[in-house]
Amino acid sequence: MKLNCPACKAEMKTGKTELILKRDRNVVVVEDVPAMVCPQCGEASIDAKISQAAYSLAETEIKRGVALEFCKFQAA
Repeated sequence: MKLNCPACKAEMKTGKTELILKRDRNVVVVEDVPAMVCPQCGEASIDAKISQAAYSLAETEIKRGVALEFCKFQAA
């Protein structure tokens, strides 16, 4: 499926990105998240199921009480 970048209109390619999720004083960085990434401007688009999995991972880390955590995304 062809997807054009909402920012610059270039054709997006399969790649990976990172999500930085903050709540209060907690920060979780989820790395290697599968996404459609614009090779021209770097804009990323993440599938809803992937996004939900990444948020669930971040929620688990926040519940552990971390202030700053880096973790790799792994598909279930």
